[in-house]
Amino acid sequence: MIYESHPWKQELRHWSKQIEKYNNTSCFDNRFDSTYTIIEKCIMYSAFITRKLVECEKLSNNADLYAFQIKAYKPLKEVDRLHIWLNEDSHNWEHPFQMSVLGKNICNWIIHSYIFYLQFEKSGHVIGFYISSDYDRNKYLYEINLKSWLDYLNYVSADHVVTQTSHYDSNKRDYIISEKEREKL
Repeated sequence: MIYESHPWKQELRHWSKQIEKYNNTSCFDNRFDSTYTIIEKCIMYSAFITRKLVECEKLSNNADLYAFQIKAYKPLKEVDRLHIWLNEDSHNWEHPFQMSVLGKNICNWIIHSYIFYLQFEKSGHVIGFYISSDYDRNKYLYEINLKSWLDYLNYVSADHVVTQTSHYDSNKRDYIISEKEREKL
């Protein structure tokens, strides 16, 4: 359980700024492996923090329902430990599916990732990432735009619940939070 969400949201801002700091051609040209790892860690840490904020009911309904427009690709081959590499014949790149997906679902995919690769622009910086969870690995490979991910992190880190409604559920023997209103900015 997270007691106070503010420090965690500050941490989200930190990871977002780290991505922006290291996502440039110069960093990748000078130290590709370490820069890749830094950005990879920032995305993974931010996903964990965001999912924990969702699970602890520390975000508004608006943040809980924040959705992404993404592309999804069907695999052409069985995905397993020896066949996780992305190449021209690994997935149906010509026919992506357009999907709307909740941010919290993307967090789960990242946390449970079986495939995770950064997507680069020709100029050498990251424009997105490919992700597939251990559950979905043979169903879809998802393409997440990095700017959309950073927008989501900024939205979550600025989210402030000002009122909430709850009721006691005797079957669950706990209070159920039904409404969490975001501060109007």
